[in-house]
Amino acid sequence: MTGAILRKLDAKQRAMYEKTARRQDELLQPEKKDAASPGLSKPAGNITSLHKLAVAYHTQKRYEEAERLYQEALAAMNANGAPNDPEFAQLLNNIGRLFFDQKRYKEAEPLYTHSLALVEESLGRDHPKVARRLVNLADLCFAIGKHSEADAHYRRAVSIEEKALGPKHHTTVSRRRSYAVMLRNMNKIAEAEAVEASAYFPRTERDRRLARERRVQEVPTALQGISVPGRRRPEDRRTGKGRRHS
Repeated sequence: MTGAILRKLDAKQRAMYEKTARRQDELLQPEKKDAASPGLSKPAGNITSLHKLAVAYHTQKRYEEAERLYQEALAAMNANGAPNDPEFAQLLNNIGRLFFDQKRYKEAEPLYTHSLALVEESLGRDHPKVARRLVNLADLCFAIGKHSEADAHYRRAVSIEEKALGPKHHTTVSRRRSYAVMLRNMNKIAEAEAVEASAYFPRTERDRRLARERRVQEVPTALQGISVPGRRRPEDRRTGKGRRHS
């Protein structure tokens, strides 16, 4: 199902991309343009289309194609003068993630840092989106051996989500558990156990809701408590109940 959706998205976005290929070439090769002219700006919708298609390729691990489209979207945003746009921060984060997935850590780090700074500036230092950026940066720091920085970033992310969402929110609980895993990988067992203890909530409201939904799906409401005609329960077969008599 996911593959079909991505293929559909690919075809749709590619069609939109091809319609403006010439304009993109002009934007991506400014040295060929007349210096006196201000240059053409790409429609915001088309930039978003490029970004979404790049994400689709990234998800499919088609890294080379994803990087090309990410860079095209980045060049177009710069040409439109939109570095303060929220999508710009998201784009930087996604390119950083692409590099991270390919273990190109030195290239990923400045992109993650810049994206974090933009989100902090636009949304405030205690916004949940800041927490997500911090986790990305923490994962990167851990990968390159900067364990103290990774710990500090993760701890701050957990604090932000706990304050914004509450300690029992499923996102906060999940984040604490992930933080504990990282601490264990750092061989900080005592600290990991303390974090795990604070993250343990047997049944969050989300857990209860999902359990209810599963029960409803497994046993259709119309059949609850109703015997199926023509079938006997095992205990009936043993006692002879429910037999037809002529």
